[in-house]
Amino acid sequence: MRPAGLVGLWFAAALAAQAPARVRVEQSVAPAPAWQQEPLLVTVRVGIDRAWFAEHGAPLLLQPLDLPFVMSLPWLGEPALSATVEVPAKGRTTAVDGRVVTLEVENDSGDGWAWHRLRARLTPPAAGPLRLAPANVRYGFAERFETDLLNGRHAVDHQEAQVASAAVEVVVRPLPSPAPAGFFGAVGEFSLVATVATATIAVGGSVACTLTLAGDGNLAAPGAPPWPELPGFVVQGLVERRRPGAREFVFDLLALREGSEAVPPLSCVVFSPRAGSYVTLVSRAVPLRVVANREPAALPARVRELIAAEQERLATRPWWHFGLPGLGLVGIVGWRIGRRRLARRRDLAAAGEAVRLAITTAPTDAAAAFARLCELALPGVAADAAALRSGLQRRGADAALVENVLALQAQLSAVRYGGPLPAVAGVVATLQQFVAFCARRA
Repeated sequence: MRPAGLVGLWFAAALAAQAPARVRVEQSVAPAPAWQQEPLLVTVRVGIDRAWFAEHGAPLLLQPLDLPFVMSLPWLGEPALSATVEVPAKGRTTAVDGRVVTLEVENDSGDGWAWHRLRARLTPPAAGPLRLAPANVRYGFAERFETDLLNGRHAVDHQEAQVASAAVEVVVRPLPSPAPAGFFGAVGEFSLVATVATATIAVGGSVACTLTLAGDGNLAAPGAPPWPELPGFVVQGLVERRRPGAREFVFDLLALREGSEAVPPLSCVVFSPRAGSYVTLVSRAVPLRVVANREPAALPARVRELIAAEQERLATRPWWHFGLPGLGLVGIVGWRIGRRRLARRRDLAAAGEAVRLAITTAPTDAAAAFARLCELALPGVAADAAALRSGLQRRGADAALVENVLALQAQLSAVRYGGPLPAVAGVVATLQQFVAFCARRA
């Protein structure tokens, strides 16, 4: 090649290197680092030189789109990541890997740069480094255009260019091992609510009890919580329903004995990325009154057998066995104590056990669990120190118990904000005293 030709090529390359960028692409991911199975939010931002595209932009596709570029996201099609694109309420359309997608308008004012944003969620299936390939943007442009009646304005010297973001890497941490019993794969920040389809049911009847897990996290986990063991009921089946932002586990409960006033609190174990530990979520007890069946002989044979087995089990249990098994407490009750009082004692035991479990598995959640115990133990009393002191004193609690309960509340509140973890033995001892005192006044 002649020297003049070499100089020409060098000069052209230099001009290209100095040419102003017309498109900018940025890609980011959060949180980083992340936990295994914790949903990640990937944000891809595309900025275009609005004035330049108004003069030189040329469409790439025959299908009319709002934006003058198309995108390719290699990680979006990886089955293991289960990636989904969020759909904004309004925005502008483009093509992403052959599909029409709406991008959110981030900034499009004046004649400067117009920025648009795509957000997608994906779930890392395994621990280790996760690399997301660059986001690619392709656009068309021209220097010369013609206008005719048939084709309208169209490019004469149609050209294409491509811009890519940097690749993004995030470290994915493994979940703590071993996982506690009952963990079924849900990772995120959730709430748990239980509801029933009716307020009253006869012995031998069934009712749908819906346990709703809602929040921000991996709601696509394949498992389901273990079937609960509920005194006075038997779980006959489970149906799962999914809706945006929530999973519903519908348990079919068969009532076995008269006198129950509520479905006890239900629980499930999830992993909280915020706490960095497994958390036991506990629902509130759900009011459900179980009354006598007027026509027991009309019940199916299998149901009559289950009811008879429940009555036999109750008749053969020693009277002192009706205590608080969750905390190892012995509730001194007589055979004349009604079913309603026993149901309340069971609810108190379950709520106390939830506090103990929170201390050992998710200490930052223990304060909330203790607040739920206080609401159940002292109805109508707020869970602040002054109200607790007044409520306990009105019910005849001695000074030592009052001070122990208030000290425990202060300790758990401090743990919630990074304070030291109290001794588990001391926590359990105070819980035993508190639950036993409230149970005696049930």
